[in-house]
Amino acid sequence: MSSSRSVDYIHHRMEDFITQIFETIKGMDEAEFTRHINAICVQKKEKPKTLLAKTEKLWQEISTSSFKFTRVEEEIAALESVTKSEFISFFERHFFTEPHRYAVYMKSKVTPPESAPFSNRITIKNPEVFKQKMFLFPANADTSL
Repeated sequence: MSSSRSVDYIHHRMEDFITQIFETIKGMDEAEFTRHINAICVQKKEKPKTLLAKTEKLWQEISTSSFKFTRVEEEIAALESVTKSEFISFFERHFFTEPHRYAVYMKSKVTPPESAPFSNRITIKNPEVFKQKMFLFPANADTSL
C-alpha cells in the first residue's frame, strides 16, 4: 500500500477497520451470520473455471509445502460447523486479546508531520521465523475455532 498519509494514521485506520468489522459481526443475528457463512461456502464450492485456475490452486499447496489438497473441503466443513459465538470468541482472542500483526512500514525521505506514535511496535530480525510463529501460517494453522 502506498499513501501520502503517515504510518501511524494508516495503522490506526486499519485498527479502526478491524474494530468496525467486529462490531458489525457482533450486531448480526444468528440467521444473518448463517446466511453469510452459507454464501462463503457456496463460493468455495465453485469448481475452478479453467485448468489454469485448478493448477494454480494445486501449485499453491506445493509451493507453500503444506500439501493440503483437501483444504477447500476442510474449510467448508469448519465454516459449516462454526457458530456466531465461537467466531466472536475467536475474533476477540486473535485480534484484540493476543493481536499478532505483521506489517512493514517504509518511510519516504519526504514525510508529513508525525502523528502520535503507537506503542506496541517491535523489530523483526528474521521475517520467516516470525511468520512461522503466527497462528495463520499454513503449516501451523489451527482449524478449530
